[in-house]
Amino acid sequence: MNKYIASIALLCSGYLPVHAQLVGSSAGQEFKQLAGLRGGRLSGFEGVQTYKSDNVKGSQFFNEGWKTGSVVTINRKDSISDGYLFLFDKVRQELFIKPKDSAVVLQAEKDQIRSFTINTDRPHFFVQAGSYDPSRKGKFMEVLYDASNGVSLLKFVQTIFIKADLKDMQKMKDGDLYDEFADNVSYYFYYNNTLSPKLSLNQNNIIKRLEPYKNKAISFFNTFPDNDIDESILIKLIQFLNH
Repeated sequence: MNKYIASIALLCSGYLPVHAQLVGSSAGQEFKQLAGLRGGRLSGFEGVQTYKSDNVKGSQFFNEGWKTGSVVTINRKDSISDGYLFLFDKVRQELFIKPKDSAVVLQAEKDQIRSFTINTDRPHFFVQAGSYDPSRKGKFMEVLYDASNGVSLLKFVQTIFIKADLKDMQKMKDGDLYDEFADNVSYYFYYNNTLSPKLSLNQNNIIKRLEPYKNKAISFFNTFPDNDIDESILIKLIQFLNH
């Protein structure tokens, strides 16, 4: 069966393409047009993978396999959810959408996406990074904790492909020679309409980034004196600051 990757414009008005029939109260409003086809024979991940090998560590995708979720367009009104599956490419920062009952794979126009959610072990909510930092336009940040009148916690993952070093004889001898998709993970606070600089995962740096909440942050860390700071501790910190 011929399967295609198509570019779609996620606009609020216009007609609904035959391959993108949606279910929901806003059906018929989500897509303005289905742009030029640019694919071939695709199956599962094969149509969107940039690299295929059994000897590769990591993944270019946030979710391994198509997952349920939703997309909200830039006008905040239209959404896509029922009847669709989603796949997020961490390398290219692209969102792919696949109707459950169709072979068509749609590539969403990034500048028309306000936010999207992908459901894995839990719902993961992503927003346009450019809304926080214009230099990150066209990329997406995961919102780990959202507080409109307090401190929000954001996560950004930039994944790069690293080719195996064939000159590394020791790794070759150990059988540890592989290509790799490596995640560069960074965390940020957002409050008072300002995105903090990238966090270093140590108490002094975190407290420095939370100057208006300094005393409360110090109080929190006094309850976690022996813990290595990781994502779960950051989430607990933000929950503490916002309550």
